[in-house]
Amino acid sequence: MPNLRIVYAIAKQKVETKSKEIMASGPVPVLIGFDAVEIISPQVDDNSRLINQSGLFTKKLGWNRNIETWVSKHFKNEIDAVMIKIIIGENVGERDEFLRFLNRMNINHLTLFPDLDGAAKYCNMRFEIKDY
Repeated sequence: MPNLRIVYAIAKQKVETKSKEIMASGPVPVLIGFDAVEIISPQVDDNSRLINQSGLFTKKLGWNRNIETWVSKHFKNEIDAVMIKIIIGENVGERDEFLRFLNRMNINHLTLFPDLDGAAKYCNMRFEIKDY
């Protein structure tokens, strides 16, 4: 079985709008909480990695439901995509090609990790991967 990487993309505005509707719909059981999602944008800029990655976080306000289940429940009749799950497999020999592709889009160790470690890993990739 190949190594898998998973990337999620969500329609931030749609999720925030739906969560506001849910929270405005009335009282909520104390033990369960709102069946909503909060998208958190860090307010402190002391983490350069987080800033360069434009990192956001999701916080599930209800009980034991993951974000995939929540989106499926609340957007089952939605025509447009609300959440995309990208599964990236790694077959033998594809790693270098994939990393070259990301580097051409300026997604690499240097841009994601703007520190000495990121710079060193970027330089190492330039030596390891032909035409990086």
